[in-house]
Amino acid sequence: MEVDLQLLALMAAYSLVTSISPGPNNTVLLTLSARFGHRGARAHLVGMVVGLSAMVIAMSAGLGAFFAAYPAVYQVMKYVGFAYVLYMAWRIYRSAIPQPGEDAGPPATVWRSTLFQWVNPKAWIVIATFVTAYIPVDLGPWGIALALGMFIGFTMPGAVVWVFVGRLIARWLTTPRSHKVFTTVMALALVASMVPVIFL
Repeated sequence: MEVDLQLLALMAAYSLVTSISPGPNNTVLLTLSARFGHRGARAHLVGMVVGLSAMVIAMSAGLGAFFAAYPAVYQVMKYVGFAYVLYMAWRIYRSAIPQPGEDAGPPATVWRSTLFQWVNPKAWIVIATFVTAYIPVDLGPWGIALALGMFIGFTMPGAVVWVFVGRLIARWLTTPRSHKVFTTVMALALVASMVPVIFL
């Protein structure tokens, strides 16, 4: 397989830019990191890798053609995803500030994060664009594996940036009032991140 360096550079740039832009995953990462530290965001990061990898493989294997043939399926998934995001936003808004000595672990799990990718409309749009624009149909299994590595490899640094931003914000979460302001803003931001996707 001949590697096109220009194509790889485009894959890297696209993956990095889309991963840094605001969206449901980054909002969740920032919230988890601010409340529970970088370890609190680790499960969501792992779930992102697993879920997004499966989606890239599925789209490369022809799932995109299925969505094109049955657009109603994607529409249903989009609104199911929006409903789940509303549920997550409500949980963020209602989350209580951890008390001293309280064992309040992060709510994220790898399994939950993996499933979230599959109902995240922004993730579907990003991956569908990536597959159709950068993965030639005749690239073969090794080419798809390379594209997958490029996508995940350059998506994770953008996601980690949001984890570090969350740690910086955590310095101001020292009172119940500041905590409630933060959870309210993040809940609204999570919902707002889905609005453009829903109306595309």
